[in-house]
Amino acid sequence: MKRAAVLFMILAVLSLSAPALAAPPAGAPVDPGADLIPAGYDGFINLAGRDLPAHLAKLRALLGLGADASASMQGITDAIFPGAGVSYANDIAPWLGEHITIGFRLDDENDFVALAATTDTARSDAFVQKVSPALAGGAITITALEGYVAYGAVEGIRQVVSVMSGEAAALAEAPGVQQVFSRLPVDRFAAAYVDGEAVTHLLLASGIDSGMVLGDNALTGIGFAASSPADNPEAARFDVALGFSEPVPAPVPSTAALGSLVEKAVPADALGLFTAYDLRVPVRAGLYAFALQTYVQDGMEAAAKGEPLPKMPTQSQSASMADSLLATGSLMLRSTGLQISLEQDVLDWLSGEYALGLLPNPAGLWGAPSIPVDGFAMTQIIDRNATMNIVEILSRVLASQFELTLNLVNIGGYDLRAVPDTASGGNLFIFGMVGDFLVVATGDSIQQLVDVASGSAPNLAGSAAWQARARSVEPGSEALLYVPASETLNTLSEGMTAPYDFAMLSVDVVEESKLVIVSALVVAR
Repeated sequence: MKRAAVLFMILAVLSLSAPALAAPPAGAPVDPGADLIPAGYDGFINLAGRDLPAHLAKLRALLGLGADASASMQGITDAIFPGAGVSYANDIAPWLGEHITIGFRLDDENDFVALAATTDTARSDAFVQKVSPALAGGAITITALEGYVAYGAVEGIRQVVSVMSGEAAALAEAPGVQQVFSRLPVDRFAAAYVDGEAVTHLLLASGIDSGMVLGDNALTGIGFAASSPADNPEAARFDVALGFSEPVPAPVPSTAALGSLVEKAVPADALGLFTAYDLRVPVRAGLYAFALQTYVQDGMEAAAKGEPLPKMPTQSQSASMADSLLATGSLMLRSTGLQISLEQDVLDWLSGEYALGLLPNPAGLWGAPSIPVDGFAMTQIIDRNATMNIVEILSRVLASQFELTLNLVNIGGYDLRAVPDTASGGNLFIFGMVGDFLVVATGDSIQQLVDVASGSAPNLAGSAAWQARARSVEPGSEALLYVPASETLNTLSEGMTAPYDFAMLSVDVVEESKLVIVSALVVAR
């Protein structure tokens, strides 16, 4: 189970290509306690100590589980010390210090060491004496160390003592630890680290060559932090930092902060929105993923035969694969009489802001009340004449290659193209230039977008819902996933609500630090 979780995280993170929110303020490379974990361990987890119940209560409230964390803390205590009659409130809380640190190995769940800081040695010593008899003679023990209560493998605790005395190295001294924690938030209440070499060994043990996932760029470490934004006590932020031996090329150069779409084009009642810069990035990523099918198939066949797995294509090779697919697509269009270059006539004009979103529609998607939403996609194009060319190209492709009938419609002064839906009497979708954006919208939701562009309907940026959440969004974000969870659920099924908003998910490539940072922000309503 542990192996599957780590493997999934690595594969998922490395497949992302969107740029991200601004980097969080950095703090000390590691937290106190983590600097005592022996270098031989694969990783560590560091948690708030005496403040842990408060942070746990906050997370419980955020997830709608209630704010009382006492039962949870006692449940954790019972799981660690089964049958010992330990009360968290009476036996642990009175002496527990600021942090708890756990060192672990990925391949042996019984080889661990936990260090709990103490502020009252008399009470912590009494706790050790109470628990010790139940552990006597086993591979797991508990003992008092200077400033700590140590619990875990006997050999692991011996190594901790060696680190304390300066006779042995600590895991915190590893370059990967310093690298990933240099960009994680300072106000974290939970942190974790996994050594990159240990993860590589885990991949090999799972039958996957690390080169198949990472290519020639070695993974140095993975860091995690959970923190509370100082400007919003009702929010929680989660960051994962992946360190590499070589710089990871950023998919998009840093530009200006997002904003024009939310201010000029998105209706106030939007149920979801993903917005970022440069539509060429996901398009090329999709082309690359399509080209990788042969590579993946070859890898699966090699694994089944016990043969060496193929190496991941390099950055230049992957770019060539995407270019080849674009050229092939252009040739296919030209063979039908459409003199179009997908690269020059389409992609080169898609470097502006773009978005995908949902809007409420009581009549339902294409007349189906069971799906009470409409969808839209829009992109800002740097040249209006180029935009009109793209509209014309799309119209010709739909008419000639898909044999769709297109109607010319004028909505709010905008000349648009509509693909009619004969079943519902409405439109399957409408597309064209609305304000500063090329828009594609399902059904008749285009009217809402036109009203916002003309100023006759409120935009998302001016809505109370957006403003209440925007204070938790990092300024300068380059990619944003906005989901007003309760409103969305209630629209899809009346009466359903959610206690929190999944306000942001993003990826930041920090080339100079050889890092990829994945961040998520959850905000209470």
